[in-house]
Amino acid sequence: METHIACLFPELLAMIFGYLDVRDKGRAASPEALGIRQVQILSLRRSLSYVIQGMANIESLNLSGCYNLTDKGLGHAFVQIGSLRALNLNLCKQITDSSLGHIAQYLKGLEVLELGGCSNITNTGLLLITWGLQRLKSLNLRSCRHLSDVGIGHLASMTRSVAEGCLGLEQLMLQDCQKLTDLSLKHISWGLTGLRLLNLSFCGGISDAGLLHLLHMDSLRSLNLRSWDNINDTGFMRPAMGSLCLSGLDMFCNKVAEQSLAYIAQGLDGLKSLFGFAEVLYLCS
Repeated sequence: METHIACLFPELLAMIFGYLDVRDKGRAASPEALGIRQVQILSLRRSLSYVIQGMANIESLNLSGCYNLTDKGLGHAFVQIGSLRALNLNLCKQITDSSLGHIAQYLKGLEVLELGGCSNITNTGLLLITWGLQRLKSLNLRSCRHLSDVGIGHLASMTRSVAEGCLGLEQLMLQDCQKLTDLSLKHISWGLTGLRLLNLSFCGGISDAGLLHLLHMDSLRSLNLRSWDNINDTGFMRPAMGSLCLSGLDMFCNKVAEQSLAYIAQGLDGLKSLFGFAEVLYLCS
C-alpha cells in the first residue's frame, strides 16, 4: 500500500516541519511534493514560467481573470507541465492566436480549454487548436467575437485540407459569438457528432433554418438557445420534431409562448429541465 504525506495527521506534519529550515519548508510545501494536481492563480506579478516552477505534475491550471497575462508572458511556460489536462484562460483578454499556438504545441493531452472572453482569438487560433489538441473534449469560446463559420468549420473538420478537427468534442460553448450563422450549425451537425452540450445563447446571427441542422444529433443532451430574438415561436418548437434526446433545454426568449414550451416538454420524453419566457420552468420526470 502506497503511503503519501497527505495521509499523515496534521499534528505529525507540524512536528516534522518544525525540524526544517525556511528553505526546506518551501521545498516541502511545493505542489509537486504535496501531490497537488489542481492549481488556481489569481494574479501574476512575475512570469508564468517562474510561478509554475515545480508544478510538473499538475493536471488543472486556472488562470481565469489574470488580465495582465500576455502572449510574451505565456511564452514557453507550458513546456514544463505537459501533464496538464485542463486549462482555464477565461477573461485573459490579451491572449491572442500566438498563445494558442504554444498551447497546441506543448499541451497535447489537454482535454478542457476555457477561452471565454478572450476577444482577440480568431479563426486562425481555432485552426491551431485542431492541429495540436486532438484529445480536447470541452471548449469554451464565449464572447470570442472574431470567430466565424470558418473557425467552426476548422473544429468540425470541414476544411480537411488544412484542419483535422477536434472531433472528440463533447462540450462546446459558443455563447455571444455574434458572427456565427446557420452554416456553423451545419458544420457542427456533420462533424461534431459526439457533442453532448452545446451553448448557442446570444448568437444573434442564427435563424430557424440553422436549428434544423441539429435535430438529428442523437448524442446531444443539453442545448442552450437563450436570447435567440430573431427566431419565431414555430422555430423554437423544432427541437421536439427531430430525434433529439435532450435532458436540458434553455429557450429563455421574449418570443417563446407558453404553449410552445408545453409542446416541447411533451415531445422530448427525456427532458428534465426546460427554461422559457418569464422564467417558466418545466420539470419532467
